[in-house]
Amino acid sequence: FQKTEIFAKDEVVGEAQVFGGAKSGVALKAKGPIDIFLPIANRDKLTARIVYDGPVSAPVEEGQPVGKLRVWIGDTLSQETPLFAAETVGVGTLPQRALDAAKELAVGWLR
Repeated sequence: FQKTEIFAKDEVVGEAQVFGGAKSGVALKAKGPIDIFLPIANRDKLTARIVYDGPVSAPVEEGQPVGKLRVWIGDTLSQETPLFAAETVGVGTLPQRALDAAKELAVGWLR
């Protein structure tokens, strides 16, 4: 096994969708670097997914817990790291919130 940094400290890991916000998404990051011990032979079997209950309702405060980064090696869940909002997203305007509500009504049930 070899210790590998997959995300540096303060590096944005991904984005979560925001409902009713001034922006449609919020950047996510961990509190520190994300390291993992990888088997030298199976490095290509690494997969990662961001998991959260969403869309996240506005307002979103910087540092607010939003979800988790789950890392698999093959079919085995190897690590789960909490993710936090990297920025503040305020409540959107009335037209932005109405558009978000219409989108949720149309496609939200597909999740």
